[in-house]
Amino acid sequence: YKGFSDLKGKTIGVSGGIGGVPMNFAYRALYKEGLDNADYEWRDYPAPQLLAALEKGEIQAAVTTEHVSFAWIDSGKARLIRSSTYDDDFKDEYCCLLTFRGELARNEPEVVEAVTRAVMKATEWVANNKEETVDILVEKGYVMGTKEYNLKLLHGYDYLADVDGARTRESLEIAIKEMKATGILDEATDESKLLERIFFD
Repeated sequence: YKGFSDLKGKTIGVSGGIGGVPMNFAYRALYKEGLDNADYEWRDYPAPQLLAALEKGEIQAAVTTEHVSFAWIDSGKARLIRSSTYDDDFKDEYCCLLTFRGELARNEPEVVEAVTRAVMKATEWVANNKEETVDILVEKGYVMGTKEYNLKLLHGYDYLADVDGARTRESLEIAIKEMKATGILDEATDESKLLERIFFD
């Protein structure tokens, strides 16, 4: 299979649960390609079992984190169809956002600001010290794979913080619109109100 269009009517395995992050990414990728997620069967597996399910033919494609899938690709066991890191229609979005409970953000903004500043400082350090970052991650057992593999992954990620919030806001706007269009969010969702409720500047 070369793409989602070839997989219509087939079973796609996901990690992280039905409705989890990998599945939401797949729904959004289908939407961007003009395809309907209802044309596919979705099955949840723990990430370590996805490759075995693929090899046994229980599923015809798998959606999981790139840390897992790139290991399969590097070993020749799978082929990349879509990537949130490298595909033009995803690569400029943040993959991960720092989130706080609304109550904490409203009642203790100084805590939110202190944590945010610490994370921003850490992202700058990671961006400027990739090799040392990977040494720590591998040594402490926080990631699987070799130093070389993790360094390759890290070079694909943009770890610089969004200081003014514009890029984060734009990523959220796109995600909300696409999640509503794909049925992840209710069709009655007011996109602007949801954005204002969850984005704290």
